[in-house]
Amino acid sequence: MASSAALVLPSATCAPSGLRHPPVVNACAGAPSVPTSIAFVSGAFAGQRVSQRVWNSRVTERVASVSVRASAAESTKELERFSAKGDLLLSIKDAGGLKGLGDRKTDSSAKIDVNEKILVLERMNPTPRPTTSPFLEGLWEFQYAGARSPGLVAAKILLKRFPSALASLTSLTLTILDGENAKATGTLKFFNSVESSFTLTTKLAVEGPVKLKEQYVEGLFAPPTVTEGNIPSQFKGIADQIASAVERLPSSVKEVINGGVKLPLTNTFSRELLISYLDEEVMVVRDKSGIPDVLVRIEAPATDMAPVVVVPEYVS
Repeated sequence: MASSAALVLPSATCAPSGLRHPPVVNACAGAPSVPTSIAFVSGAFAGQRVSQRVWNSRVTERVASVSVRASAAESTKELERFSAKGDLLLSIKDAGGLKGLGDRKTDSSAKIDVNEKILVLERMNPTPRPTTSPFLEGLWEFQYAGARSPGLVAAKILLKRFPSALASLTSLTLTILDGENAKATGTLKFFNSVESSFTLTTKLAVEGPVKLKEQYVEGLFAPPTVTEGNIPSQFKGIADQIASAVERLPSSVKEVINGGVKLPLTNTFSRELLISYLDEEVMVVRDKSGIPDVLVRIEAPATDMAPVVVVPEYVS
């Protein structure tokens, strides 16, 4: 004779529709039921007489096992993604980074290695709609710049006129404030003593989950600054003559020079961009020809900034 503690699985007439072996014990009598999210375990006990305590214990063990496997798989993915980011940044460093931008001697195999590492990371993109993600906003620094933006084209033209030992692009940053306005700033150094910077202001428009349109608004070329202690002796006389000539200019002209040269760029240049990878640390952007830029976040948006304008979701 069966023990009074044993319960028999209910017949199909008491089962929820769609379940062959419902994970319910005495459902018709109002006994506690097992959530349908773990219904897959019921088949293991079909046709058996199982006590409520044993049933619950087995269900708990099965769910815990599945949770552990899911958590382990997720942790493995995160470790792979972290490793891929490290490999990419290391290969960019080996290729010369931004300093190798104007160097004709940059090893082509190093560039191929960078592109290979980019492809690996792009396959792990955790952000399906990067153009409307809050990760997009903040201050980013270019680690690798291959796309043909106006600022980079201008920088490359200038750098190729000098040996790599005498001229370099020391920094290139991108600030995205509200998902719609962006500002790219680059700094060039010549003879290890003369620095000049340029800033490009742009408007961003969302055209798809991964697609942006960048329209250039204004360019500003700041006057060069000279660090006297670093001027090579053979150029010191020339630098003194230039400084003396600037001092003799009328004040109105000096104000223009000191304020930099502004170039209106509205309706003159635009380009389409695809964000192929974005997380809280790294962003990969490609232009329409597929050439990539790799950026690393320097800082998140300031908390005291004006209220952020939320970019509306793209509707096809």
